[in-house]
Amino acid sequence: MGRYLYRPTDRRARETALRMAEKLELTGRMTSVIAHEINNPLEAITNLLYLLSTETRANAKSLDYIEKAQYELERISGITKQTLRWSKESVQNAELGKVGTLFEDVVRLFASKTRNRQVTVTIIGGEDVRFYGVVGQMRQVMANLVSNALDAVTVGGHIWLDAVTHEQTMEIVVRDEGAGMSKEVQRQLFQPFFSSKGDLGNGLGLYISNEIVERHGGRILVDSRPGIGTTMRISLPAHQI
Repeated sequence: MGRYLYRPTDRRARETALRMAEKLELTGRMTSVIAHEINNPLEAITNLLYLLSTETRANAKSLDYIEKAQYELERISGITKQTLRWSKESVQNAELGKVGTLFEDVVRLFASKTRNRQVTVTIIGGEDVRFYGVVGQMRQVMANLVSNALDAVTVGGHIWLDAVTHEQTMEIVVRDEGAGMSKEVQRQLFQPFFSSKGDLGNGLGLYISNEIVERHGGRILVDSRPGIGTTMRISLPAHQI
Protein backbone atom coordinates (compact mmCIF):
# COMPACT_ATOMS: atom_id res chain seq x y z
CA MET A 1 0.00 0.00 0.00
CA GLY A 2 1.41 3.38 -1.03
CA ARG A 3 2.06 6.10 1.45
CA TYR A 4 1.19 9.77 0.93
CA LEU A 5 4.25 11.96 1.13
CA TYR A 6 3.44 15.32 2.73
CA ARG A 7 5.04 18.24 1.01
CA PRO A 8 5.56 21.61 2.74
CA THR A 9 4.56 23.29 -0.51
CA ASP A 10 1.02 21.83 -0.13
CA ARG A 11 0.56 23.61 3.17
CA ARG A 12 2.01 26.84 1.80
CA ALA A 13 -0.35 26.66 -1.19
CA ARG A 14 -3.37 26.18 1.12
CA GLU A 15 -2.25 29.02 3.38
CA THR A 16 -1.74 31.30 0.38
CA ALA A 17 -5.21 30.44 -0.98
CA LEU A 18 -6.77 31.07 2.44
CA ARG A 19 -5.07 34.46 2.79
CA MET A 20 -6.21 35.40 -0.72
CA ALA A 21 -9.81 34.44 0.07
CA GLU A 22 -9.71 36.49 3.28
CA LYS A 23 -8.29 39.52 1.43
CA LEU A 24 -10.98 39.26 -1.25
CA GLU A 25 -13.72 39.04 1.38
CA LEU A 26 -12.33 42.06 3.20
CA THR A 27 -12.00 43.97 -0.08
CA GLY A 28 -15.62 43.18 -0.92
CA ARG A 29 -16.82 44.57 2.42
CA MET A 30 -14.64 47.68 2.10
CA THR A 31 -15.80 48.28 -1.48
CA SER A 32 -19.43 48.02 -0.42
CA VAL A 33 -18.97 50.59 2.36
CA ILE A 34 -17.03 52.99 0.11
CA ALA A 35 -19.59 52.72 -2.70
CA HIS A 36 -22.43 53.53 -0.30
CA GLU A 37 -20.51 56.51 1.11
CA ILE A 38 -19.77 57.83 -2.40
CA ASN A 39 -23.42 57.67 -3.45
CA ASN A 40 -24.54 60.12 -0.75
CA PRO A 41 -22.43 63.13 -1.87
CA LEU A 42 -23.09 62.22 -5.52
CA GLU A 43 -26.81 62.71 -4.98
CA ALA A 44 -26.17 66.04 -3.26
CA ILE A 45 -23.94 67.28 -6.11
CA THR A 46 -26.53 66.19 -8.68
CA ASN A 47 -29.23 68.20 -6.88
CA LEU A 48 -26.95 71.25 -6.65
CA LEU A 49 -26.19 71.07 -10.38
CA TYR A 50 -29.90 70.93 -11.12
CA LEU A 51 -30.49 74.05 -9.02
CA LEU A 52 -27.54 75.77 -10.70
CA SER A 53 -28.93 74.97 -14.15
CA THR A 54 -32.21 76.69 -13.28
CA GLU A 55 -30.25 79.85 -12.36
CA THR A 56 -28.18 79.95 -15.57
CA ARG A 57 -30.72 79.18 -18.28
CA ALA A 58 -29.67 82.22 -20.30
CA ASN A 59 -26.04 81.09 -20.52
CA ALA A 60 -25.84 78.31 -23.11
CA LYS A 61 -22.14 77.60 -22.49
CA SER A 62 -22.63 77.21 -18.75
CA LEU A 63 -25.60 74.91 -19.31
CA ASP A 64 -23.45 72.77 -21.61
CA TYR A 65 -20.80 72.44 -18.88
CA ILE A 66 -23.47 71.57 -16.30
CA GLU A 67 -24.95 68.93 -18.60
CA LYS A 68 -21.53 67.34 -19.10
CA ALA A 69 -20.91 67.35 -15.34
CA GLN A 70 -24.29 65.70 -14.73
CA TYR A 71 -23.48 63.03 -17.33
CA GLU A 72 -20.18 62.20 -15.64
CA LEU A 73 -21.85 62.09 -12.22
CA GLU A 74 -24.35 59.58 -13.59
CA ARG A 75 -21.44 57.49 -14.84
CA ILE A 76 -19.76 57.58 -11.42
CA SER A 77 -23.04 56.59 -9.77
CA GLY A 78 -23.41 53.72 -12.21
CA ILE A 79 -19.88 52.49 -11.50
CA THR A 80 -20.42 52.52 -7.75
CA LYS A 81 -23.67 50.59 -8.15
CA GLN A 82 -21.92 48.06 -10.38
CA THR A 83 -19.12 47.76 -7.81
CA LEU A 84 -21.64 47.06 -5.06
CA ARG A 85 -22.96 44.02 -6.84
CA TRP A 86 -20.24 42.88 -9.25
CA SER A 87 -19.30 39.90 -7.10
CA LYS A 88 -22.76 38.34 -7.16
CA GLU A 89 -24.53 39.74 -10.21
CA SER A 90 -25.04 37.46 -13.18
CA VAL A 91 -25.82 38.36 -16.77
CA GLN A 92 -29.58 38.16 -16.18
CA ASN A 93 -30.07 41.82 -17.15
CA ALA A 94 -28.24 41.47 -20.47
CA GLU A 95 -29.28 43.42 -23.53
CA LEU A 96 -28.06 44.09 -27.05
CA GLY A 97 -25.38 46.78 -27.07
CA LYS A 98 -23.34 48.60 -29.67
CA VAL A 99 -19.55 48.73 -29.52
CA GLY A 100 -19.59 52.25 -30.97
CA THR A 101 -21.39 53.45 -27.83
CA LEU A 102 -18.66 51.94 -25.63
CA PHE A 103 -16.02 53.69 -27.75
CA GLU A 104 -17.80 57.05 -27.49
CA ASP A 105 -18.22 56.72 -23.73
CA VAL A 106 -14.61 55.79 -23.05
CA VAL A 107 -13.19 58.50 -25.33
CA ARG A 108 -15.39 61.07 -23.57
CA LEU A 109 -14.44 59.73 -20.14
CA PHE A 110 -10.70 60.12 -20.74
CA ALA A 111 -10.84 63.23 -22.94
CA SER A 112 -9.07 65.41 -20.37
CA LYS A 113 -6.31 62.89 -19.70
CA THR A 114 -5.64 62.20 -23.38
CA ARG A 115 -5.53 65.91 -24.10
CA ASN A 116 -3.16 66.68 -21.23
CA ARG A 117 -0.79 63.85 -22.18
CA GLN A 118 -1.20 64.49 -25.92
CA VAL A 119 -2.25 60.88 -26.48
CA THR A 120 -4.07 60.06 -29.72
CA VAL A 121 -6.94 57.58 -29.49
CA THR A 122 -7.89 56.25 -32.93
CA ILE A 123 -11.05 54.24 -33.59
CA ILE A 124 -10.08 51.92 -36.45
CA GLY A 125 -13.58 50.54 -36.96
CA GLY A 126 -16.17 48.17 -35.61
CA GLU A 127 -18.50 50.84 -34.22
CA ASP A 128 -21.53 48.99 -35.59
CA VAL A 129 -20.50 45.64 -34.11
CA ARG A 130 -23.07 44.38 -31.60
CA PHE A 131 -22.55 42.52 -28.36
CA TYR A 132 -24.96 40.94 -25.89
CA GLY A 133 -24.43 41.59 -22.20
CA VAL A 134 -24.79 43.95 -19.26
CA VAL A 135 -23.84 47.24 -20.93
CA GLY A 136 -22.76 48.96 -17.71
CA GLN A 137 -20.40 46.11 -16.85
CA MET A 138 -18.91 46.00 -20.33
CA ARG A 139 -18.38 49.77 -20.18
CA GLN A 140 -16.52 49.25 -16.91
CA VAL A 141 -14.27 46.62 -18.54
CA MET A 142 -13.61 48.85 -21.55
CA ALA A 143 -12.78 51.83 -19.34
CA ASN A 144 -10.34 49.73 -17.32
CA LEU A 145 -8.48 48.51 -20.41
CA VAL A 146 -8.22 51.99 -21.90
CA SER A 147 -7.12 53.43 -18.55
CA ASN A 148 -4.33 50.86 -18.41
CA ALA A 149 -3.33 51.68 -21.99
CA LEU A 150 -3.16 55.40 -21.12
CA ASP A 151 -0.88 54.60 -18.18
CA ALA A 152 1.33 52.47 -20.43
CA VAL A 153 1.97 54.94 -23.26
CA THR A 154 4.34 57.88 -23.05
CA VAL A 155 3.40 61.51 -23.71
CA GLY A 156 2.37 61.82 -27.35
CA GLY A 157 1.62 58.10 -27.57
CA HIS A 158 -1.07 56.30 -29.53
CA ILE A 159 -3.95 53.97 -28.64
CA TRP A 160 -6.17 52.15 -31.14
CA LEU A 161 -9.73 50.85 -30.60
CA ASP A 162 -11.33 48.29 -32.89
CA ALA A 163 -13.97 45.55 -32.98
CA VAL A 164 -14.27 42.56 -35.28
CA THR A 165 -16.71 39.71 -35.71
CA HIS A 166 -15.92 36.08 -36.42
CA GLU A 167 -18.18 33.11 -37.07
CA GLN A 168 -18.62 32.15 -33.43
CA THR A 169 -17.16 35.12 -31.54
CA MET A 170 -16.72 38.87 -31.59
CA GLU A 171 -13.76 40.83 -30.25
CA ILE A 172 -13.27 44.32 -28.87
CA VAL A 173 -9.64 45.34 -29.24
CA VAL A 174 -7.58 47.88 -27.28
CA ARG A 175 -4.03 48.29 -28.58
CA ASP A 176 -1.30 50.62 -27.35
CA GLU A 177 2.30 51.40 -28.22
CA GLY A 178 3.40 51.46 -24.59
CA ALA A 179 6.28 49.74 -22.83
CA GLY A 180 4.73 46.28 -23.08
CA MET A 181 4.86 43.51 -20.47
CA SER A 182 7.12 40.57 -19.78
CA LYS A 183 5.80 37.00 -19.87
CA GLU A 184 6.03 36.85 -16.08
CA VAL A 185 3.85 39.94 -15.66
CA GLN A 186 1.34 38.59 -18.19
CA ARG A 187 1.04 35.33 -16.25
CA GLN A 188 -0.02 37.23 -13.12
CA LEU A 189 -2.05 39.92 -14.84
CA PHE A 190 -5.50 38.71 -13.73
CA GLN A 191 -4.53 37.70 -10.22
CA PRO A 192 -6.22 39.77 -7.48
CA PHE A 193 -3.99 42.42 -5.88
CA PHE A 194 -1.27 42.04 -8.52
CA SER A 195 -0.24 45.36 -10.05
CA SER A 196 2.70 46.47 -12.15
CA LYS A 197 1.95 50.14 -11.35
CA GLY A 198 3.37 50.18 -7.82
CA ASP A 199 1.41 52.54 -5.55
CA LEU A 200 -0.71 53.71 -8.50
CA GLY A 201 -2.65 50.44 -8.78
CA ASN A 202 -4.68 48.28 -6.40
CA GLY A 203 -4.49 45.12 -8.49
CA LEU A 204 -8.25 44.65 -8.73
CA GLY A 205 -9.15 46.35 -12.01
CA LEU A 206 -8.18 43.55 -14.38
CA TYR A 207 -9.28 40.90 -11.90
CA ILE A 208 -12.81 42.33 -11.79
CA SER A 209 -12.81 42.94 -15.56
CA ASN A 210 -11.85 39.33 -16.21
CA GLU A 211 -14.57 38.10 -13.86
CA ILE A 212 -17.16 40.21 -15.69
CA VAL A 213 -16.09 38.97 -19.13
CA GLU A 214 -16.08 35.35 -17.98
CA ARG A 215 -19.65 35.74 -16.72
CA HIS A 216 -20.56 36.86 -20.21
CA GLY A 217 -19.16 33.60 -21.56
CA GLY A 218 -16.00 35.22 -22.86
CA ARG A 219 -12.39 35.88 -21.94
CA ILE A 220 -9.73 38.59 -22.12
CA LEU A 221 -6.76 37.75 -24.33
CA VAL A 222 -3.38 39.45 -23.90
CA ASP A 223 -0.61 39.92 -26.48
CA SER A 224 2.23 42.07 -25.18
CA ARG A 225 5.87 42.56 -26.10
CA PRO A 226 8.35 44.67 -24.13
CA GLY A 227 9.30 47.78 -26.05
CA ILE A 228 6.53 47.31 -28.62
CA GLY A 229 3.19 47.55 -26.84
CA THR A 230 0.14 45.61 -25.71
CA THR A 231 -3.03 44.36 -27.36
CA MET A 232 -5.98 43.40 -25.15
CA ARG A 233 -8.91 41.55 -26.73
CA ILE A 234 -12.33 41.14 -25.12
CA SER A 235 -13.60 37.96 -26.77
CA LEU A 236 -17.34 37.27 -26.43
CA PRO A 237 -19.73 34.79 -28.03
CA ALA A 238 -21.24 36.17 -31.23
CA HIS A 239 -24.89 37.10 -30.86
CA GLN A 240 -27.14 36.29 -33.75
CA ILE A 241 -29.49 39.22 -34.43
